[in-house]
Amino acid sequence: MGSSCTNLDLLLHRLRRLSGNALGEEYLIPGVWDYRREEEGVICINPVEYYTDFVQDYLYSRVSSEVKDYLLPLSFANRDENWLANGSIYCLDVRTASSWDHNGDRAIVARGEEVSELGTFLKTLLLLPHIKRLGIDILYLLPILKTGDVYGKGELGSFYAIKNFYQLNDDLHDPLLDLPGEIFPMEVEFKAFIEACHLLGIRVIFDFPLRTASRDNDLLKDHPEWFYWIKKDQLPNYQVPEYDCLGVHVAATPERLHKIYYLPETLEYIKMFSYAPNKLDLHLWDSLAAKFRDEEENILDLIEESYGLTTAPAYADWINDPQPSWDDITFLRLYLDEPLVREGFFDDTTPPFLFFDSIKTNWYRGKVPNQDLWKYLSGIIRHYQENFGIDGARIDMAHALPEDLERMIISRVLEFDPDFKFISEDLQNSNHEIASKKGYHSIIGESWSSEGRLDVENLEKLLRELPTLSIPSFACAETPDTPRAASRDGGRVFCRLVGVMNYFLPNSIPFISNGFDLYERQPMNLGLDNTEEGRYMLGESDLYYGRLAFFDRYQMHWLNEGSKEMLTLLRRAQSLRKEYWSLLNERNAFYLDGEIESDVIRFGYRDKEKELVCLVNLDYCVGKDVTETGEVLISSALEVIDEDFQPGEFRVILRK
Repeated sequence: MGSSCTNLDLLLHRLRRLSGNALGEEYLIPGVWDYRREEEGVICINPVEYYTDFVQDYLYSRVSSEVKDYLLPLSFANRDENWLANGSIYCLDVRTASSWDHNGDRAIVARGEEVSELGTFLKTLLLLPHIKRLGIDILYLLPILKTGDVYGKGELGSFYAIKNFYQLNDDLHDPLLDLPGEIFPMEVEFKAFIEACHLLGIRVIFDFPLRTASRDNDLLKDHPEWFYWIKKDQLPNYQVPEYDCLGVHVAATPERLHKIYYLPETLEYIKMFSYAPNKLDLHLWDSLAAKFRDEEENILDLIEESYGLTTAPAYADWINDPQPSWDDITFLRLYLDEPLVREGFFDDTTPPFLFFDSIKTNWYRGKVPNQDLWKYLSGIIRHYQENFGIDGARIDMAHALPEDLERMIISRVLEFDPDFKFISEDLQNSNHEIASKKGYHSIIGESWSSEGRLDVENLEKLLRELPTLSIPSFACAETPDTPRAASRDGGRVFCRLVGVMNYFLPNSIPFISNGFDLYERQPMNLGLDNTEEGRYMLGESDLYYGRLAFFDRYQMHWLNEGSKEMLTLLRRAQSLRKEYWSLLNERNAFYLDGEIESDVIRFGYRDKEKELVCLVNLDYCVGKDVTETGEVLISSALEVIDEDFQPGEFRVILRK
């Protein structure tokens, strides 16, 4: 093997050294992971031999002599400025997606000395054939960076609570690769994964939370003034101020801020805050420096013990937002002074305090940008480009960053790879022009919301808006933050309908969140459009009842009965999307007839040679008599009946 896959070479070398090593118990995986053929149920493998064969037979057979280094972004070998708009996305969390009960003891997955039943970079290699079978060409990874050790949520803590932005999460390393006294380098393990993706023609997008950090982020050691601090004994009382004089979930406009600055709720809240520990007592801070360098000590534990201070938990940037505070993360101080909007309201004795204005630095600037922090943040994505060959990124809460910092981040990245793509977190289609002008190439948009309440009005509105967007929006009925599509009205019928339809929406990018393809019902998080009751979508006998993948041990229901039908549909839809892409991509070809009879929407695409007619029956109980001539290319119904447009059916007809 040549040097185009240096890290896969190293991985294979380690696997060969491990050959002959036997585990103390059997090792099971879902049959759908099998690279040789898709099996039902579970299969038992010798993992070392299986991975060896997988790398040699499945991956190395795809190596091209024209590609010099598969760790570089794919655009280095094949320029394509439209790869995001033309592609389809599969989103997963490594910790969850390849989590599995390998010994079959029905215990909650855990990490052992030889085997990790939580997801790892190595095991996620085995998902690539499944993703490839779906025709997917973009893999979107939720955060995989080193996470915090204190104030974690749930059993494992959130992967959005980042302790070090320049280090990978060592929990994602697979101990199967280790020899006595010789741990296999995690960075090599992950680089091998990137090389495998690129070998298969799959680009990799990272999700970066750059506005927030874990409460015990490593930057505390050298820059405590880059954080907001409260008195530790006030932590039990800490909560986001609520204001009866304002409505629910309202924007923090200057007029509203000026109204609430003087209110008792605000003044009591501010009393909890303190100056940074090094500002309070520099001598004490210097005396702790040696301990700070001891990796066995947690920096925040030491500060809490010595100063009685802790970092301020984060919260949403909307006033009276129904979400509680985000206790595992804190906001970074992007300005070294206070927002200009506060001038005249607080005197010099008021310590820096976290508030709606200091969260929304895109609206409220200070006079003194924290240039050292900006430089640090603007180098993070570039670091993963240069060292891991990533192809795109989403910046979590990018809307709350100063526009100057956004430009700095984007420009540094595009200097390295002009075809690198940025996804904007915007959840409203109306923000498309702003996102485009900032340099984003797609927005998440609002299809997840429209489709979550799919009716004639919402679908028509979505179909009218999508062609007008300056950059494409995601086409999906669920994201990692929302309720699952399978838990919505219509259940599996609804899943099949939107699963196929999203490949035929105009000016959009099909987006599959890991589990959608399996009829997964349990949400990963309750962050959008959900309530606490939303965590109980599984039966009480299910091992993962009430658990959320963002915070807890969880494995996807890869063995869900009937999921094979969904996989077959998604593959067919993706194949048709590629076959008819030139027509689907022509904005002038799209048309919308709207509601042609009760609960039936018709839209489509036509040119001089052909027409694709798309029909949607939004009634999940009643079939419709809709006569359309032509060849049925695909239907979301399990059985196509020409005379009967079935309840909850999406159908595409070709006319020539």
